[in-house]
Amino acid sequence: MKRSCILLIAIAIAAPALLSVHADEGMWTFDNVPRALIKQKYGFEITDQWLEHVRLASARVGDGGSGSFVSPDGLLFTNQHVGRGR
Repeated sequence: MKRSCILLIAIAIAAPALLSVHADEGMWTFDNVPRALIKQKYGFEITDQWLEHVRLASARVGDGGSGSFVSPDGLLFTNQHVGRGR
């Protein structure tokens, strides 16, 4: 079977699953958090103090990569390609 035919079959199988994938709340900025929706769906009330904590835990790595501090000792959580560099 030709490589292009195999690729087309793979795309045909994967396409329906990829079309249904989306973020639950969508994307939002810190000044536009869907607090009511999150509280309604998950029972978690987002406070200004919690948002400030999350904002201060974020880090920029290298040329635009991002990460989050996950310990008081400076442990940073990020994607492997960000940590590896180019």
